[in-house]
Amino acid sequence: MKNMKISRNSYLIEKGQRKSRVKYFTILLLFMTIFSLAIFKDAFAGSIFDRAKEGGLDQIGTDAYGQSDSPTDIRVIIVNGIIVFLSILSLIFLAYILWAGFQWMMAGGDAEAVNTAKKQIINAVFGLLIVLASWGITFFVSKIILNITGSTFY
Repeated sequence: MKNMKISRNSYLIEKGQRKSRVKYFTILLLFMTIFSLAIFKDAFAGSIFDRAKEGGLDQIGTDAYGQSDSPTDIRVIIVNGIIVFLSILSLIFLAYILWAGFQWMMAGGDAEAVNTAKKQIINAVFGLLIVLASWGITFFVSKIILNITGSTFY
C-alpha cells in the first residue's frame, strides 16, 4: 500500500513539473517574440522616423513606394487586407500544429491524450491547407482583376 502512495505522489509531482514546463515554454516563446520584434524594429523603424523628420510623409511615400499622394485603388486595399488576414490565419494554424505536437510529446503514454493530439494535428493541417488554397485563389483572382485595371499590389 505504501508503494501506491509513492507512485501516486510521483505522478502528482510529474504532473506539476509538466505544468511548470508548459509555463516556462510559454514564457520562452513570449521572450523570443519580443526579442525578434526588437531586432526588426531597428531594421525598419529608425530610418523611417529619421526620414519623417527630414522630408515628411510625402518623402517616405516616394522612397518606399515610388509614388506620392496618388490614391490607392480600393480593390488593391481589399486584396492586401485579405492576404494579410490569410497570412495571420496560416501562422495561427502553424502555432496550433506546434501546440498539438507539444501535447503529443507531453502525453506520457496516455493513449487518449495521444489520440486527441493526433486529431488536433490533422485538423490543423486541413485548416492550413484550406488557408493556403484560399491564398492561392485570392492571388490568382486578384492578379487577373488587377492586371485588367492596370493596378498593382504587393
